[in-house]
Amino acid sequence: MKNSPKLTRPPSRPGKSSTVPRRPGMPTRGRKSQTVSSWQWIAIGFGGLLLTVALLFGARALFAPKPTPTPFLPTATPPGPVPTETPLSGDIASTPSPTPTVDAAEFVAPDIPALQRVMLEMINADRRAEGLREVVWDETAALAGTQHAKEMAQYGFISHRNLDGYGPEYRYSMAGGLHYSVENVYAKWHSPGGGPRSATEWEQWVREAQESLMGSEGHRANILAPEHTHVGVGLSYNSGTGYFAIAQEFVNQYVTVQPLLRTVALGQQVDLTGWLNVSASDPQLNIAYEPLPTSLSLQALKPETYLSLAQNYDTPSVRIAEDGKFTASFRLNNADQPGLYHIRLWVNTEFGQVQALNLVIRVQ
Repeated sequence: MKNSPKLTRPPSRPGKSSTVPRRPGMPTRGRKSQTVSSWQWIAIGFGGLLLTVALLFGARALFAPKPTPTPFLPTATPPGPVPTETPLSGDIASTPSPTPTVDAAEFVAPDIPALQRVMLEMINADRRAEGLREVVWDETAALAGTQHAKEMAQYGFISHRNLDGYGPEYRYSMAGGLHYSVENVYAKWHSPGGGPRSATEWEQWVREAQESLMGSEGHRANILAPEHTHVGVGLSYNSGTGYFAIAQEFVNQYVTVQPLLRTVALGQQVDLTGWLNVSASDPQLNIAYEPLPTSLSLQALKPETYLSLAQNYDTPSVRIAEDGKFTASFRLNNADQPGLYHIRLWVNTEFGQVQALNLVIRVQ
C-alpha cells in the first residue's frame, strides 16, 4: 500500500504572512511597536540555515535509490560416498570403462620391489599350506610380467594378449626366457580419491589380489601346480587413471638350453643344445606353428582363459648323451608359411611328464 502524501498549505506572498519579519524599528499594525536586536537577527538567520540544510538532506534521503540486497546462495551439495574399488581377475572380470583422471599427488607411489616380495611370500605361503615346495624368484619372468603389466595399466585392459596380439609365451621368449612359463593376470582400479595413501595400504592391495586369484579355480590351480619351480611377478600402477595391474609368470626349469636366435628366415636350420637337470629325463620334442598375430583393439582384449593358437606339426628326434646333454636339429618350415614357431620340449619328472621348454621364434 502506498503512503498518501502530506497536505501542505501554499506559502503566502511576501508581506502578507504574519511570520515574515519586518525591518528593525518598523512598526506592526495593531500592535505595540518593538525592536529586534542584531544578535537576534543573527540567531534567526543561523536557525533558518540549519533548517534549510536539514530539509535538503531529508529530501535526498527520501528520494535516493534504495540499494538492491544481495541474495544468499547456498553452497554446493557435498559429494556423496566415493565408489568402492572394483577388482578384476583373469576369467571372471570385464574390461573397465574409462576412469576420470585423478590427482597423482593425492596418492603414495607403490614400492614395486617391496610389493613383489610380498606377493612372492604369499605365493609360497599358499603352496606351503598345500604341502608343496616353494618357488624361486625368476628375474627374466618378472621382466616379462612387468612389461605386460605396464601395458595393461597404461591402456586400462586385462588380457593374456597384448595390443599387438602376442600371447604370454612369445612375450616371455622375447624377454630372454629359456624355459616354459604360464601366466596369471589381475587388475584393479579406483575412483578419484580412492588410491592407497601408505605402504601398508599398497601391501593390502597385493594381499587382496593374491586372495582373489586363489579364489578363482583356474588361477589357484596355476599357483599350486606342483611342477612349478620359479616365478616372476610384474606390477604396474597408472596414477592418472588409478589402474593397478599384475602379471604372475610361473616357470618350469628342468633343462638348461643354449640361447637361440629370436628371428630367422623361413626354412633355416635350428640346432638345439641343452642339458637335463638331475630330476628330469626322456626329453620329447615338438615343433608347433601359428600365424603371425594381428593388432587387437581394446574391446577385443578380454579377461578370458588363454589358449595358444600354435599347432604341432613336427616331432624331431632328440639325441641324449650319458652326461645329460641333448641335441636336436630341424628346419622351421610349415608349408612355406612365415609365422611364430614354437619349440616345445617335454621331460619326465617326479610329477610326471611336464613341459620344460616353449621357445618362440619369429620366422619371416
